[in-house]
Amino acid sequence: MEIKKIAFGDEGQVATAELQARVPRLRELASAAGPGLAERADRTGRGIETLQSLDRQHGGSGPIALEGLAELVAAILTDLAHLESAGQRAPSPALLAENPQVP
Repeated sequence: MEIKKIAFGDEGQVATAELQARVPRLRELASAAGPGLAERADRTGRGIETLQSLDRQHGGSGPIALEGLAELVAAILTDLAHLESAGQRAPSPALLAENPQVP
């Protein structure tokens, strides 16, 4: 008998959940790296939670066509870019390593 893994959710939902799981550590490192960075990490976490909620309500296999969604994603990416920049300047490379790389 062959055992197969069962996955719940699509690739986007899995990726978003993995990203959300990294936010607490990202916040911790951001807080140590500089003032205001913890707020960016918190805002990123809230944005990702919103994306997860929208995906549960309106998602599926196609894109979510909701007004303001592009702005939400842009805000998340902007905060991640600021966190990445801070990680590059930080004395510890841990913040940079924890910050997800966006292709």
